[in-house]
Amino acid sequence: MRERSMMSEYDKAIARFLQKGALMLQSQAVQGAPVVTGRLRGDITVFLQTRPNEISVGNSALIDYAVYVYYGTKPHVILPKKKKALKTPYGVFKKVNHPGTKANPYLDDALDALVRSGRLNRLLSEFGDDMSEEIFDKISVGLNNIKVV
Repeated sequence: MRERSMMSEYDKAIARFLQKGALMLQSQAVQGAPVVTGRLRGDITVFLQTRPNEISVGNSALIDYAVYVYYGTKPHVILPKKKKALKTPYGVFKKVNHPGTKANPYLDDALDALVRSGRLNRLLSEFGDDMSEEIFDKISVGLNNIKVV
């Protein structure tokens, strides 16, 4: 029973580490995400998962165009949905040949920036130090409880 509570303490420490890392990634992604209206940036979220020690950062389903920004699009034809033609600043057309959009993997870029800056390594080192102290304290308590018979 005692081992279980010890594991849960470690799980809590891991969860805190993941939360800090996810918040760092979210902040970095917000800085690097493209902005036209601000909706995409404002939607970058930290998602807590149902499985222990799992967390993710990304956009919710509320911003339906996020996937097109992130992965880009191939060249494609745009046709009118309700009318017979499309009105653009360049004129009225029955169809428009869109050249596609270049991918902007702002979440991957944010993670790369965190790694390059050393911030992620510092967080990991901090976590390792905290865990080492926790383990050392547990061992010390255990050693103090040893009785010579």
